[in-house]
Amino acid sequence: MEKGIFISIKPIHLRRIESGEKNYEFRNYIPKEKIDKLYVYETTPTCSLKYILTIDKIIEYPDKIKEDGYGNEAFNNGLKKSKYAYHIQKVEILDKPIPLKELREKYNFTAPQGYAYDTRYPELIDKINDLEKRILIENGEKKMNIIRKTIENDEEYLRQISKPVDLKDKGYKDEIKQLDEFCKETECFALAAVQIGIPKRMVYLKNTSLDVDIDNKEYNESKVLINPEILSSKGHTQYWEACLSCLDYMGLVDRPYELVVKYNDEDGAEHTEKFEGFAATVLSHELDHLDGILHMDIAEQVLKMEKEERKKYRENHPYKIISKTSIYKKPKIKKDRK
Repeated sequence: MEKGIFISIKPIHLRRIESGEKNYEFRNYIPKEKIDKLYVYETTPTCSLKYILTIDKIIEYPDKIKEDGYGNEAFNNGLKKSKYAYHIQKVEILDKPIPLKELREKYNFTAPQGYAYDTRYPELIDKINDLEKRILIENGEKKMNIIRKTIENDEEYLRQISKPVDLKDKGYKDEIKQLDEFCKETECFALAAVQIGIPKRMVYLKNTSLDVDIDNKEYNESKVLINPEILSSKGHTQYWEACLSCLDYMGLVDRPYELVVKYNDEDGAEHTEKFEGFAATVLSHELDHLDGILHMDIAEQVLKMEKEERKKYRENHPYKIISKTSIYKKPKIKKDRK
C-alpha cells in the first residue's frame, strides 16, 4: 500500500520540477516510515495543494546521485544543507488545486513546516484521489504540456468557432497525438480539440458506451473525427451531461438518438457513419464545442455537483431514450446562459 507525506515547496522550485530541470527534492530529514508519495503544498503566493510527486528512492549523502539535474552537483559535493535526496519518478498536477482556505475549513489542514503523514488527513486523501490529474513527467520523460481550457479562465476562448483542418498540412497529426495523450490520462467520454487549446474541427472519442465506467482509463476507443459534418439526425434522448471545460456544472440536455456524420479519419480518408444511442449523445456534445456551444447553454436544468455526487445522481437519473424515430429539434440556446 502506498504511503505519503505532505510537504511545502516554493513556486520557483516547483517550476523547475515541472520542467524536469529538477529531478530530486532535497530535504534534511527522512521519515521513519517508508514513503512513495510527496503531496505538495505550493507556498506563497499560490497557497494551494497542487502536486503529487512519486518517489522511488531516497539517497543519503555522501552517496552520490546523477549530476544531471538542478542542485545535484552541489548535493554530491556536500554543498547543500540537506542530507537526503528524494528521487522524483513521476510528477502529477491536480486539475483543480485545493486552495488554503478550503484546506483549513474542510480538512483542518495547515501548511507543513516539515512534513505530515497522509494518515493525518484521510478525508483530504480521499478528495485528492477523486480529483482529475495530469502527468507532467514520468520516468524522467516530460509529457506534452497540455492545458485544459475551462470556463473559469477561458470561457471566451471556448466560445469561438473552430476552424476546419487543412488535411494537406500534416501538422494536424501532432495535434491528434496531444488529444490522444490527454484522453489517455483523463477520465472522460470524449474531447473536442478546442478544449485543450487547439481551435480546429477535431473530435476524439474515448468511451461512447454506458457499459464501460468513465473511471476505466484503460478503455479507449481512440476514434478521431476530423472536419465532422452532420448529414442527418433523428430521435430524442436525455442525459445529465458534464464537461471537462465546465467544472462541476451538470445539465439535463436533449440530444438526438441517431446521427449520421461525414468526417475524415487520421489518414484523411472520408467516411460516413451512423452513431446511435449514447454514442450520438457523446458526439453531439463534442460537435457543439466546435461551434462554441457548451452543454450548459442548451440544458433544461443546470446543477452544480462534484464528481461523486454526479455519479450517484446519474444512478437515479440515467440516460433516457424518449424516441428513436421522431424529428429531432435541437434545443435553443438559453439567453441567460451564453
